[in-house]
Amino acid sequence: TTTTTTTSSSSGGAVADLKSVVVKNLPFNMNEQAISNLFENFEIENIRLMRASNGRSRGFAFIHFKTATDARNAIDGVAGVVVGGRTIEVERCVHTPHASSDGGSGGGGDGGGGGR
Repeated sequence: TTTTTTTSSSSGGAVADLKSVVVKNLPFNMNEQAISNLFENFEIENIRLMRASNGRSRGFAFIHFKTATDARNAIDGVAGVVVGGRTIEVERCVHTPHASSDGGSGGGGDGGGGGR
């Protein structure tokens, strides 16, 4: 089962995934293992580091945790930490299903497009 909740927003119909977060402002040389180490106190199911077509990190990643509690604690525990001179931002993922024009955000191991 998936744990989601609907939140009201001006765009209407936004859905928050309670087990997933987006991590922003990552150093560009950070890989999946380094991200895993940063979140080592929480049970991670999946990390998707977003990369440009040349393979370089785009500075953000999506992390899916085993529980909503782990996701919430990761937001509280890692947001504001400085890594490589950059202040890490961690926020709950919010999906707006009808506004997805980038090939979708709902699956696929290849990141849903990316101009290959």
